[in-house]
Amino acid sequence: MKRCFYCNSIITSAYYEDRYGTCCCEKHVNYEKTVTFCTECTKLVPVSGNQLPDGRVICKSCMAIAISPDRPYDWVLEQVVARLNSAGFRDLKVSDITIWTATSEEIAMFKKGEVNVFNGGFCSIQSNGKIKIYIQSHHTKPHFAGVLAHELLHAWCFQNGLFDVPKHIAEGFSNLGSYYMYESIDHPLAKVYIEQLFSDTDPDYGEGFRNMYEIYKKYGWDGVRNVVINSNTN
Repeated sequence: MKRCFYCNSIITSAYYEDRYGTCCCEKHVNYEKTVTFCTECTKLVPVSGNQLPDGRVICKSCMAIAISPDRPYDWVLEQVVARLNSAGFRDLKVSDITIWTATSEEIAMFKKGEVNVFNGGFCSIQSNGKIKIYIQSHHTKPHFAGVLAHELLHAWCFQNGLFDVPKHIAEGFSNLGSYYMYESIDHPLAKVYIEQLFSDTDPDYGEGFRNMYEIYKKYGWDGVRNVVINSNTN
């Protein structure tokens, strides 16, 4: 017998169940739109009281460990850079990179596009050669670390003159950086994010990552870097 966490009734028809065993009547999710999945941990949560202005719904547990513009990320940055250094990216010049925590609306403004809640971050190189990284706010610390690693590997490519790497290789390579962070983080959410990487159906971010992962398993980071460098068409 299953009981809906939201209305407390015994479930007798269609329902949703999250990875944590929490159940909810289908009507609350599909028709009433009063319940949805936390965008950070995928837990079923009420929309009311947990929704950000951009539409994302984040549970209170994830919000408690989320990085936002008024919460410093320096410690996370130090950890990410240290782990990338251990992977051989010792030539990554972080001091030459400006990193911003931005809302989804601000990222859309910087990219001159529509608000996209799936736009976790982006890395751009300016006409003067300066590199800027924008990371969407309100990611949990483990998620923020993965997105930061992803964008820093894009920055590493820019710093090494690799401007014409095919997208499936560039994004697969950068997502391997995310995987490398999550795999080293002792937190239950890290496993959630790893599963999302392996189940992603996108040809660049998903399949591209899985191809890079296979190379990584066989040849390590040196082999992956060689693939990226040799793929640059410029």
